[in-house]
Formats: sequence, C-alpha cells, structure tokens
Amino acid sequence: MHKASYQVVVHFFTNHLELLFLKFESNLIEAILSLLVNGMSGATFEMQSECCTCINHFNEFVIDKLNSTSHKHQELIRSVRDFCSKNGGVFQKFLNEALFIVLFEDSRNVWIFQKVLFSTMIIANQQGCNLQMLISQLMDTHEKDEQRKRVILE
Repeated sequence: MHKASYQVVVHFFTNHLELLFLKFESNLIEAILSLLVNGMSGATFEMQSECCTCINHFNEFVIDKLNSTSHKHQELIRSVRDFCSKNGGVFQKFLNEALFIVLFEDSRNVWIFQKVLFSTMIIANQQGCNLQMLISQLMDTHEKDEQRKRVILE
C-alpha cells in the first residue's frame, strides 16, 4: 500500500472505528487488518509505525467495547463482540506477526511493537489463547524454516 493510503487508514482507525464495526462487513474489516499486518514488516520505519499504531487503536477500541457495560451503545458493543467471536483469529495473526518480527527479524525499532503486543495479548488472553503454545509453535516454525534454508544453500 502507498504512503497516502496508509495515512487514510491511520486517520480512519484513529477517529472512526465505530463506523468500521457499524457499517462494514466483517470480511472487509479482516481485509483491511490483513493489509496492516503486512505493513508491520514494511520496508520503512514510518510504515511499520503507522501499521502498529492502527492495530493498537483497533485493539484498544475492541478491549474497551468488550469490557463495556454501557447501555448507550448496545448495537456497537454487540457488533464488536460478534466480530471477535467470528474472527478471533485476526488477533492471533497480530500476535504471530509482531512476535515473529521482534524475535527473528533484525530491527532496531523493536520498541514500536510494544503496545501492539500488549493490547493483542490482552485480547488473546480473554479469548483463551495459550500464549506459551503460540510462542512455541512460532519457534518451531522458524527453526524448520532455517533448516530448509540451510538445505537449499548446501
């Protein structure tokens, strides 16, 4: 995605997340989130930072609505809960990508993933995700990828 496109998404995620849940279909939300996940490993610090910011805003919004007891915005709260129950794997994608980058990629900007990891772990924990198992699977996958690279290079 181009820089201008990311800036539009950043503005939208910063100021209009209610519309995302009230007006967009879940497959479109997932497609937008997939673009952001891909951008987390982008070529520039600015792209990585903007994607992490968007995902963190999304996570904080979701956490707020999942924990809300307000009767004022019931339709929005119900929409967020429905999205999470049907598309909970999206948070695992966030976690996988952020952890992979932090653990295995050579990056001096690891700190930008701090908020994303924290907010995603909160949601994943609420959904019953086993974080130790997830990290173990990630380590195994990385080890197998490294072995394949060595075989190819030999």
